[in-house]
Amino acid sequence: MEPRRITPAEKIPGLGGTTVGDFWAWAYSDILENTARGIFAEYLVGSALGMVETVRPSGWGAFDFRYGGQTIEVKSAAYLQSWHQTAPSVIRFGLAEREGWEPETNTWRAERMRQADCYVFCLYAEKDRSRFNVLDASMWQFYVVSTERINREMGAQKSAGLSTIEAMAKPIQYARLKERVEEVLSGTGPYNSTGTGVSRGVREPGSMGAQATVDGETSTQEFHDTHYQDAQDDYLRWLLHNPRGFVMNLKTNRWAVLHESGCMHIADYSDPNVSLTLKRKVCASFDEPLRAWAQTRGVEWTRCRTCLK
Repeated sequence: MEPRRITPAEKIPGLGGTTVGDFWAWAYSDILENTARGIFAEYLVGSALGMVETVRPSGWGAFDFRYGGQTIEVKSAAYLQSWHQTAPSVIRFGLAEREGWEPETNTWRAERMRQADCYVFCLYAEKDRSRFNVLDASMWQFYVVSTERINREMGAQKSAGLSTIEAMAKPIQYARLKERVEEVLSGTGPYNSTGTGVSRGVREPGSMGAQATVDGETSTQEFHDTHYQDAQDDYLRWLLHNPRGFVMNLKTNRWAVLHESGCMHIADYSDPNVSLTLKRKVCASFDEPLRAWAQTRGVEWTRCRTCLK
């Protein structure tokens, strides 16, 4: 059934003159709340593209907008939250592959994949609670990235930190959002789907962030959340581009388990809320550098019983 567009002044029958606007004010005044913020971010993108004159598409659909024959997925995040905070939130965006639901036929697409042609990552960038106004479009930043590029650089990764997104697209203001979406969908512009012309902070496939630890003598690479915010993103990228490598997974400062890089025990990121680099990961193309790394640091280790029997 096609939903009809209703207005704030429409009366709610049986409630003594209460209007739809009253309901909306009660239900959605806390736009900073995660669900409402996500819907508002969709509205900002839809407004920029001239697609808010009807009714919001189903939130369960395979994508959020169909624009010029191509599809768009919208994701949102914010430093400020409705609840008490001791520090601004760490920014992460979800981008997991999934089956796509078709509301027109009530069927699911069989293949798990990123269903849209591009993503718009919307960040409410204000950190000062005294200046908070989530309705102010000037306080939002937008990052537009083609799905082809996300697939190429991030594989099946289920979430990404802000620095990873910024490595693929520079932030823009609302006034340029429509132009940037059209550039990305058409494969033109400085941040197109092939990465041509990107010059600020871009990591090549298989590389790592500037704050990752590298041991030049043994060619090991270390990833740990205490070193920098997006260590997990770079670790997952290393796994993707080093399928025959090895990983020393430190259980404590003096005890570790050696794995092949494809082992399920060190590559399972099914829960986006649990960081894989909460415990230190030391990686190398061969196992010898990792053995030497452990020996020089007095770390005892054993082989994984699953991947290195």
